[in-house]
Amino acid sequence: MTHIESIPADWGHRHSKRRLQKFTDPQLPRGVEFIVPPPPEACSFIDRLLVYASSLIVVGSPIWFYGGIIYLFRRWKHYRYLASREVAKPEDDATIENEGKQTQQELKQYKKFDKMARKCAITLATIIILSIWGPHRNKHLGDFLKVRKWRLWDAWLRYIGFTVLQDKGNDYNKLDEMETLSTPKSSDPEFDVKTSPAIYAFVPHGIFPFALAFACLPEQGYSETWGLFRPVVATATKLFPLVRTLISWMDGVDASRSAVSRALSLSNDAGGAYRRVGISPGGIAEMFETYPKSGFHRNDEAALLKQRNGIFKLA
Repeated sequence: MTHIESIPADWGHRHSKRRLQKFTDPQLPRGVEFIVPPPPEACSFIDRLLVYASSLIVVGSPIWFYGGIIYLFRRWKHYRYLASREVAKPEDDATIENEGKQTQQELKQYKKFDKMARKCAITLATIIILSIWGPHRNKHLGDFLKVRKWRLWDAWLRYIGFTVLQDKGNDYNKLDEMETLSTPKSSDPEFDVKTSPAIYAFVPHGIFPFALAFACLPEQGYSETWGLFRPVVATATKLFPLVRTLISWMDGVDASRSAVSRALSLSNDAGGAYRRVGISPGGIAEMFETYPKSGFHRNDEAALLKQRNGIFKLA
């Protein structure tokens, strides 16, 4: 079962206008409640097929994308070489017949190779331009395609056993009493976990950041929990073509301090996840703090937080 934790970082607001729906379970420790219980349905064969296929297509995109570019470039060079072996195209067919320098067959071969070289060059240029400029990488296109509602994400959530727990810790009775009796001060605006400006922290990062990805991409991941937010992602994700596209459709934020600061200072008319971001504080370094690293068990999890105080300063 994949375990996902979230930490709202708007530390000045301690009261919530909207109570999350919770589910208790006798097997859980006291003070721990389900916000999103485990999927009621088992992962089917179709679910697994969708997960495996999408993993190969999306996660494996650097292999087939850059491999395809290399292949097209080599084919272009090959056809240009074959065309160059033929004598330059004459002015007209009469010149061929009168001077006997080329045959009709040689001319056809030249035209064929030249045409194939042009096709490879046009395809290669189009792919490179789209990968750099990327007009399709637009949040509005993602909204138009309703990417957050795709059947694919339901399969993934069942496959990983997506579950969200709330742990109130040892102060369960005390916190419960405070939520019931206390009232927010007039000078302290109420904090709405689904709409108020906030920074959410997801740990651990893992080899793949599934916690952050499935907390903000599928509608089911955020609708009943923390609400919509913008994911903070490493610059290196731009090297993954389809991953980059999905992140753009989620209105992702680059993991630089300046970019995150801008995202947290947007005006009210920014729409969507206004001044709300989600981040894996441990970053790429946290990927290596897990099994099979020496000293780690297969089920061990680690979080790098001691040197990651920037997230708290931003909050």
